[in-house]
Amino acid sequence: LAARHGHRGVGAISVAAPAGEDPDAARTAWSIRDALMARGLPAEAIRMTGYAAPDPRAPVVVSFETVEARTPVCGRDWEDLSANLNRTPNNFGCALTANMAAQIANPRDILQPRAMPPQDSHRAVVVFDNYRQGRQTSAPQEELVGGRVTQAVE
Repeated sequence: LAARHGHRGVGAISVAAPAGEDPDAARTAWSIRDALMARGLPAEAIRMTGYAAPDPRAPVVVSFETVEARTPVCGRDWEDLSANLNRTPNNFGCALTANMAAQIANPRDILQPRAMPPQDSHRAVVVFDNYRQGRQTSAPQEELVGGRVTQAVE
């Protein structure tokens, strides 16, 4: 659950225990919180709540919201393109949108960009020192195939 939340989840994980005076339900809810924290989730990413249940021994519900990129179905409805005066056709850009949605690994990237990792200051120092001394600043290129594309083409 913690791994799925890290990959597809949005916002906090909700741990909802049935409202009432059942000590087992409360103990279970707090045990779930501790287990999630042991797997790397910070305490602020876990929301502890209660819910109105018909029985105080109802199950503890753990949930989180997800974001999903869905691919549109293109080309179903065609309209008379000659009659479109100053109007965008329904299927305009549909294939591009479908291809983008199919390729996006993490749909949360559509909502906001990911945080950048910290810079490697040691590498920056090496590059600047090489630049100041007039040496090559990039890593040396490897000779992978010796100028040939592949033996299968020959």
